[in-house]
Formats: sequence, structure tokens, C-alpha cells
Amino acid sequence: MAYASDLTDEQWDLLEPVFNQPGKRGRRHAEDLRSVVDAMLYIVQTGCQWRYLPESFGPWTRVWSQFRRWSRNGTWARALAVLHEAARAVDGRAEATPSMVVIDTHLARGASNGGRTFHERGGPTDAPRAPSALWRSTSPDSR
Repeated sequence: MAYASDLTDEQWDLLEPVFNQPGKRGRRHAEDLRSVVDAMLYIVQTGCQWRYLPESFGPWTRVWSQFRRWSRNGTWARALAVLHEAARAVDGRAEATPSMVVIDTHLARGASNGGRTFHERGGPTDAPRAPSALWRSTSPDSR
């Protein structure tokens, strides 16, 4: 079954070399690797839980295990780099990677809803409060 989150043939041709790299012990992927990637994209698109992945993708445990493996060994970072280079080529950029990156690390201290901020409530640097102020009972009979 086809889903809106599935990769097109053109997209898969671009990303297959990244996902299908052999491991230290040789080839380690099954023939249906594209359906595993499509399953991961389905999770991202729909926000469903791993256990509720449609059966058409195969066992959810296999998809989850492969996702963890790729997250840990840098495969997703390599896939994003390939996509970034392709996007720059489509935009007509001369270089595949940017020559400069600007990172803004501004820290906003105000609360977005107008309430007290973390620092106004004691923050990490203020003196510790009395235990009665730190601990609150969740029992309905404590009043």
C-alpha cells in the first residue's frame, strides 16, 4: 500500500547509497530496505507509535531496531547531508556545502505566557528553599 510519506523513485535513488552501505561484516540489509525507510517516514509524518505501525511495513521491531542503529552510527546525519547537497544544487548554489554558518544562541529569559520565569522562581543559582516549599504532597487527603 502506498502512503503519502513514501519516497518517490527519484528520492530513493538519491538516498539508497546512504542507507544501503555495507557494514563491517558485509551486506547486512534485507531486500525490502526501502519499505523500512518508508515506515520510518510514516512514523515521522503521522506521529503514530512504533507498535501501531501498519503491518504492510513489516514487524515494527525491525523498523525500530534499524532506526536506532542508523541514529547511533550516523546514517541519518549522512542522509541529511546528501539531501542538503541536493537542495543546494536545485537552488543553483555553486558549492555543495555552505561557506559560512551563523548560529544564534540568544537566550530569552521571559516566560512566553507572561508568568514568572525559571530564574525568578529560584533558578539554579539561588539558595535552596526550605523542604516544605520544595515538596508538595499529591495526596487528596493532605489538605
